[in-house]
This record gives sequence, structure tokens and C-alpha cells, in this order.
Amino acid sequence: MIAITLYALWHPMLFHISYHSLQKVIERDVFYFFKRGYQSALMASDLIHLSQFQKMIHYGIGMIGIVFAYILFTKHFFIQNQMSVAFLFTSFVSFMALIAFYIGISYIISKQINHTFHRLRQQAGHETIPNIYVDEMTILVHALNIHNDKTRRILSLLAEIEGQSDECKYIAEHSRRVANYCLQIGKHIGLLDDQLNNLYHAALLHDIGKIGIPDYILLKKGPLSKDEFSIIKQYPMISYLLTKAMFQTANKDLLYAILYHKEYVDGTGYPYQINHEEIPLLAKIISVADAFDTMLSFRPYRNNKSKLEAIRILREESGTKWDAEIVHIFTHLLTKKEINMV
Repeated sequence: MIAITLYALWHPMLFHISYHSLQKVIERDVFYFFKRGYQSALMASDLIHLSQFQKMIHYGIGMIGIVFAYILFTKHFFIQNQMSVAFLFTSFVSFMALIAFYIGISYIISKQINHTFHRLRQQAGHETIPNIYVDEMTILVHALNIHNDKTRRILSLLAEIEGQSDECKYIAEHSRRVANYCLQIGKHIGLLDDQLNNLYHAALLHDIGKIGIPDYILLKKGPLSKDEFSIIKQYPMISYLLTKAMFQTANKDLLYAILYHKEYVDGTGYPYQINHEEIPLLAKIISVADAFDTMLSFRPYRNNKSKLEAIRILREESGTKWDAEIVHIFTHLLTKKEINMV
């Protein structure tokens, strides 16, 4: 009984501290490279997403622990003392002292855990963190470690690319913005964690193939010739091949999202002119987010459009260029200001 009581008191305390500290870590963007304005990849990790009912169960365990502790205390004194006003007063004072002790211990442990999280934030993105923790704290360490590898390498690659030229800088910044939009769309439509991971990584890498396209073509102010446009149409394949080789992955969801993100639902896209049914969902999401950010971006060969203009164009060409349902969801989020603009 004593062991059950102690666990019941400890469990909700650790749950509360860990759960809320975890949210703070996410909000502050754990990884060092997010200090430069990158969107948190932790949105795509397998973190806990608990309902109010599940939270109530965790906290309810604590209430049970307090009740058990009170019962044990009163039982002990009831055996040794006659029930009296003095006993009831002592029992009540002891009960309040137990609650005060509980709160005090929670505060002390909270400070210690926050210190631990601070050290984790310093280590995150630099090395694998030994998972020596228990209960809910292990979720944070696991979330950090699963992104310390591929996400860190992808974002480090973009950081390296953007220093090469102004166009490379645009490619990197544009890719990070598109990845941000994609995550928010994916989260809204209820993609699973693995899908969100693949979507985020594919969006970050969807334009990497453009580093193989000459700047005189990418930045040409006049209309492209037939040969020049045929070169442009190869960049999704280049992005696909670079991702497959550099990250040694055979993940089809990731690779196909990159390869087919310039395909249109009416079959007029590139490089394969496939239509609606053949285009993977993740590629459709990237296509919409990519088009939106491209329209908002200033380019040497054209002026940027306003947010409202971009939304109007997306809606006008939904069902022909872009998936109508995804456009509807994305523009709804934009107009309701439920999506974070970067």
C-alpha cells in the first residue's frame, strides 16, 4: 500500500513537469540551427499528443495517491489514539503539510529537470544523447535523437548551400519556408508521424536539384527557350537522385514526394506528366506550398505577388494544377490566419 501510494504521488508530478517542459522545449526550438529562424522539426516527431481525458487520468493518479496517503496516516493514528477533536485537527494539519511537501518537492524537481533540459538543448543537433531517463522524460530524449541524424544533416546541407551564391541562398530559404507550410498542412489533415517526417524532409530537399541548373537559366529575365525549359524540367529528378545518394535512402514516400512535386493534377506538369491519381499525397502538398511561396518571393525575372493574389491564383487553378482539397485546406488556414507565415 505504501509503495502504491508513493508511486501515485510521484507519477503525476513527473508527468506534469515533463509534459509542460516538453512543450516549452518545442516552443523554444531545441536545435541550434533553429536559432537562425528554421521551423522546428520536432513538430514532425513522435511526441505525445494527449487528450484531456488522458491528462485527467495521469493527474487522477495523483489524487488517488493523496487520498491513500491520508488514509494510511489516519489509520495509523486511529489505531494509536482515540478519535478526538485534537486528533482531527492534527490529521488535517498533517494532510496540509503533506500537500505543501508535495508542492515543494515538485518545485525542486522542476528546477532540476529544467536544468537537464537545458543541457539537452545544448547537446541536441551536435551528438546523440544517451537515453538514461525514465517515464515521460525519455520521450524528449528520443525525439531529439531521431532528428539529430537526418534532419540535422539536411538543414546543415541547406546552411552550407546558401553560402554559395544569392540564388543558392534563395533555394535554401525557400525550402525551409515550404517545409514549414507543408508541416502545418500535414498536421491539419491528420498525417501520421512517419508521413510528417517524410513530408518535412522532402520539402526541405525538393529544390536541391536546382544547384545543378546554371544560373543563367534559373535567373533568365526573358522567356526560356525550349532547350532551356527542358533542362529546368530535370531538376526534380536531380533532387531525387541527390537525396537518394547523399542520404542513402530507399524511402519511396520521401523520394517520390520530391520527384513528383512539379506534377499537375491535369497531367501537364513535369517531369513525367502524370495525373491526379498517380501523384502521391505528399507531392501534392509540397506542390501547393511551393507554388504559394514562389509567388510571394521576389525573383529577378518577375515581381512578387501579395498574399491575397497568391491565394486567388491557387483557388483559380485548383483542380487543374493543384489538388483542390489541399488548396482549399491551405487557403482556409491562410485566410483564417491559422498558419504561421515565415
